[in-house]
Amino acid sequence: MKNLQVIELNGQRVLTTSQLAKSYGTARQVISNNYARNRGRYTVGKHFILLEGQSLKEFKASHQFDDNLKYAHTLYLWTEKGALLHAKSLNTDKAWEVYDWLVDFYFRVKEQPKQITSRSLAEVMKAKDDLRLDIPNHKELQKKLQELDNLCVALRCVMLLYNRYLEPERAQAIQETLYSIGAEICSEAFRLKSIKIDKLVKV
Repeated sequence: MKNLQVIELNGQRVLTTSQLAKSYGTARQVISNNYARNRGRYTVGKHFILLEGQSLKEFKASHQFDDNLKYAHTLYLWTEKGALLHAKSLNTDKAWEVYDWLVDFYFRVKEQPKQITSRSLAEVMKAKDDLRLDIPNHKELQKKLQELDNLCVALRCVMLLYNRYLEPERAQAIQETLYSIGAEICSEAFRLKSIKIDKLVKV
């Protein structure tokens, strides 16, 4: 897994069906069959990106593959949420272990902190009459923050429930719930970036 080829599309890390199958310790056809049987649960853009036609040609031209993908007429690229659904379908210790690794070391790469120059530091230390973004009174943003907080509360409750002596089946069900809530928290946090904040106030 540590030698997993990094594939990015529009700034988002994704995995091919072959990569996902190899990582989860199963056959490519199993991944395809799982998708076919549960097609209604998968959403384009959320769980996978489908490339074909010109978009596929452009993608192939900018990426190098070792398998037969260069001959494919369509290409499914699985997102973090798509990888989660496949882990649920397989429901093996191997799949869950790998999914956990993918989340920590593949999908969520920490951004390098921006270097603070003397000029930017001076800007931060300006007088109190600077104009600042009015986040506290932004209704849409506050609503999203509340939704995110509710998810965090739910996650903490499930974590407390999970930290007990449990039957194997019960433990597995709670673990899947933890993964689902965690994925939803990340999704909601990502949506915050799309909310425009343009109102300025003096502080």
